[in-house]
Amino acid sequence: MNGYVAKPYDPEVIVDAIAKVVDPKKIKRKALKKVEKNLKENTAGSSTAQGKLYDLTNLKKLSGGNDDFVRKMVIMFLDKIPKNLQELEVSMEQKDYKNLGNVAHRIRPTITSLRIETASQALRSIEEYAKNQIKLELLPELMVTVTTDLGLVIDQMKQELEAELVLD
Repeated sequence: MNGYVAKPYDPEVIVDAIAKVVDPKKIKRKALKKVEKNLKENTAGSSTAQGKLYDLTNLKKLSGGNDDFVRKMVIMFLDKIPKNLQELEVSMEQKDYKNLGNVAHRIRPTITSLRIETASQALRSIEEYAKNQIKLELLPELMVTVTTDLGLVIDQMKQELEAELVLD
């Protein structure tokens, strides 16, 4: 393929990139209409507007409406993020600024795609400050922001996942 799509992935951008290199006559209209329908359904109403601390809209777009995929990704998030937070804390305690910046860089796209804005901005600053070893005195406060926000998100996700499993 001749094209490039940056992370976090937006399905509409992916479809546009593919459309630029694929012969339109070869695209099955039925498949294209299904993709368009899924995109519209999955973007109707942002989760954060409904009182959630996060928004699964991008993940739902990416899944094409596959709720099982979304559930698996949420479970993976709930498994991985606490480990990443622990790694951030250890790096901070050990003043391993290189690793601190690397971990912040690694998890920020996920946090950004879930629209956890305050944590995303704090991670961006942690990454910049740690990698450039500037404003190091601000790192502890930024770490508190990240761990607090993500802790609340994790709690909310767990509650919603448990409620969903009870309803199933």
